[in-house]
Amino acid sequence: MKVAASEGVEVEEVSQDRLEKSLDMRVSLSGSEEAEMLGVSDVEGGYLFREAGVLDVEKLVDYYYLKLKSMGVEFALGAREFVVWPRSPLGIEGEPFPWEDLRVRGIRLADGREVEARKKVVSALGAWSPGLLNPVRLDSFSRPKKRQLFVIKAEGQLGSLLRASGLNDLGVMPFTILPKGST
Repeated sequence: MKVAASEGVEVEEVSQDRLEKSLDMRVSLSGSEEAEMLGVSDVEGGYLFREAGVLDVEKLVDYYYLKLKSMGVEFALGAREFVVWPRSPLGIEGEPFPWEDLRVRGIRLADGREVEARKKVVSALGAWSPGLLNPVRLDSFSRPKKRQLFVIKAEGQLGSLLRASGLNDLGVMPFTILPKGST
């Protein structure tokens, strides 16, 4: 909060009482089975950034990348798969087996090299998470969704339709989804 204020950002501290009474937010989670399972504690309060703007994901990633690099974290970009090994190896050929308790030992890069983790492996994969995490029996709890955008030349009847007047102030057809496509 002090950093934001020093940057000229208007920040307001929101009390637990205000969250509960004005915003009708549940702040007391003690005794909740779900909160206990998730490791969530009571909400102490919050901060309201009046003009927070837009989150630039690339800047956020750059910030964490540079911060972690300054702390000695090594990054291995271009991972193709995780290298796993049983926590308690049996010494039997063919390990790891599906029933063994696995740990991620490192990653295999696109060029075939293996990078072994000294302590932890952090997965920051985005849409590629399921493809790399599912084989090692970890759920990313995300599913990528393909989105496509097409640009078409609007001439003739289509041009007249797109430049429809009387539908809005701009004199254009509003965003429309055609159920069977266009021909």
